Amino acid sequence: MLTCIPKHRLTVGSILAATTVFSQLAFAEEHAPQPLYQETLRPQFHITARQWEGHQLNPGRGKDGWLNDLNGMVYYSGEYHVFAQRWATAWLHWVSTDLVYWTELRPAFYEARKWDGIQSGSSVIDKLNTSGFGTDPNTSPMIAFYSSGARKHPDGSYHATQCIAYSNDKGRTWAKYDKNPVLADAERDPKVFWYEPEKKWVMVLFGPPGGFAFYSSKNLKDWQKMSFVPGYFECPDIFQLPLDGDKSKIKWVLVNGDGSYVVGDFDGTAFKPETERRPSCAGPDYYATQTFNHAEDADGRLVQLAWLRRGSYPNEVNYFPDMPFNQQMTFPCELTLKSYHGSMRLFRAPIQEVAKLHRVEKTWTAKTVAAGEELTLGTGQHFHLQAEIDMPDGAAAVIRYRGETLSIANGKISIRNRNASFVMPKDTNGRNAPIKLVKLDILLDRTSIEAFANKGEVSLSAAFIPTNEDFSLKCTKGSITFHSLKVYEMGSIWKQKNGSK
Repeated sequence: MLTCIPKHRLTVGSILAATTVFSQLAFAEEHAPQPLYQETLRPQFHITARQWEGHQLNPGRGKDGWLNDLNGMVYYSGEYHVFAQRWATAWLHWVSTDLVYWTELRPAFYEARKWDGIQSGSSVIDKLNTSGFGTDPNTSPMIAFYSSGARKHPDGSYHATQCIAYSNDKGRTWAKYDKNPVLADAERDPKVFWYEPEKKWVMVLFGPPGGFAFYSSKNLKDWQKMSFVPGYFECPDIFQLPLDGDKSKIKWVLVNGDGSYVVGDFDGTAFKPETERRPSCAGPDYYATQTFNHAEDADGRLVQLAWLRRGSYPNEVNYFPDMPFNQQMTFPCELTLKSYHGSMRLFRAPIQEVAKLHRVEKTWTAKTVAAGEELTLGTGQHFHLQAEIDMPDGAAAVIRYRGETLSIANGKISIRNRNASFVMPKDTNGRNAPIKLVKLDILLDRTSIEAFANKGEVSLSAAFIPTNEDFSLKCTKGSITFHSLKVYEMGSIWKQKNGSK
């Protein structure tokens, strides 16, 4: 049981207080490291990084044990590959056959020298060997695009360049292209994909004067600029989805670094928006999203992960005080595109394979909770809550978990003063009527909450420093009836329980 600290907003004082809570645990950790992936605050079903070069606590940016931007997500030959930055020093690497249980591999590749930089990017499978990097006709090369460290260029500008690393053994070993960089234009974070109608590769990346630039190539080495969309910043993603599952109505979605998105059309040269920009997740700690390239070779679902980062950028917050790791990823979510009150909306919900992690189940049916009544939901550190709800107008409740609070009501779920709203379009009086909250899906790990309302209509992702072991629901207004309320204890995603390499 952790020592209880009074609940308050995240401040410097609260961070120091929470750090003090764990000081005795830290001393024991430092002198007798706990088994890998079983450390005191290690999330059990959210990806974190291990250390490969020793054992040091509180790794900061770029240090062994740190992770940040999602990179290079790709499906190939029965495996899902996820890469992530170690803050411009290396690409970290995990593989899975089912998106649930993961094996962490050694970092794929490192910066050649300090400040050279291995920054964000993407990976593709070059099935036709257009690049010429393939050495085995039975194995397509996996090619990673990344931005290298900022440097001064002949025209006097100062920006990053785009480089290539490639693998001919399904991502186990890598070589950097000896003629890097392949593009000295734009800025950083190349997202590369195959555009089938014109049999070409397309690259989208962040660049001046503040937007996303589109390039094309036939061989992944020589690139020509095609168009530019202003008003975007960092870590682009772009993908296709069928509207309402209808494959005759394919739409393109362009994603910003903060996960906000626009639905529109891409004709192979330029992107044309058809909706306003909307958040895909309203939480305070959600950034650098990415989806898997070549998902059509798996089961066709589009799956997204993001960096569940510090909550007060650029002031760093360590949600794992005195642990040998720092930062985490969101749980994999499936994206779908649906018609929504005259527009188009991206829905985001946990993949169905989350059920593989379900362990002990606790269930309530036809349970009504009145104002002021509190329901204890469980004792532990990692859960999945699923609820079917009937909430009268004006009713509200809070779910408290390990010192963090999620507020729920019709039309809105919120955490730490960040709101995810689901309301009707404005009526003639300029009002937005709240939409009923009928389904709630919440993933609760040791240091995070991810909440999804109405099958992914809106979502919130937040990391926090735990201050107690509470897990309860309290009705604060009106009354709430749960047609079904299920709480599952969750298992671990880690295969390497013994720390083997």
